[in-house]
This record gives sequence, structure tokens and C-alpha cells, in this order.
Amino acid sequence: MSQRGINAGRMMIELAVGILLALLLPLIVSFLIYLVASAIPATYLPAITYGIFTYTSTNAPAGLTIPSGVAYLWIVTDSTGSISSSSPAFPLVLINVLNGVLIFISILVAVLIGIKFVPELIEYIGSQ
Repeated sequence: MSQRGINAGRMMIELAVGILLALLLPLIVSFLIYLVASAIPATYLPAITYGIFTYTSTNAPAGLTIPSGVAYLWIVTDSTGSISSSSPAFPLVLINVLNGVLIFISILVAVLIGIKFVPELIEYIGSQ
């Protein structure tokens, strides 16, 4: 194998790792939110999903009432069992926009790296 083929193989591996990391970005963000919530000792931890998981009025834990249009990243309850003011609350629209932007950027980066990946793959195959 020529030096050009070896360099193309190395570049191909680097680009493949870049695509993988770009597509894992929403999962990594979700895991970081989980780590912060578990350090706080939240009563209800967020799920690790592809994107930002929130507690809303449709998936509120049993016994808790969440107003419509409000999303909590995690929930800390006080001694009475109601939602504490230390629980981070955001407008549901904002969280949906952040999720959309996060996934869009992740896919866009993966596609852009993929565009650079294809010529390297062709060069690598041509050097065999």
C-alpha cells in the first residue's frame, strides 16, 4: 500500500470518529444534564435520551402537578412533597427549540464531515 493510501486510511478513521461524535452529541448533553441533577440530589432525575428530557404536565410524576407550558429539567421536592423552587423550570417552547437546534446541529455536522469522508474513501479504495 502506498503512503497516499495510508494517509487516506488515517484521515478516513478520523472523519468516521468525527461523524460518530457529532451524532452522539445530543446523548452526551443529556448525560451531562443527568450528572448535574444527580449531584444536586434531585428527587426525580431526568432520563438519558437523545436530546434534552424534561418533566412536563403530560409526563409529571405521580402526585405532582406541573403547569401547562412549563418544563422542568429535574425535580426537587420539598418536605411537603411539592416541587421546590430549586427545580430548574423553563418555558416548554424554549426546551423544544433547544432540542431542535441541538439535533439539527448534530446532523449538519455529521453531513458536512460525511461530505469530506466520501473523497477519502474513494482515494483509499483507489490506492488498494
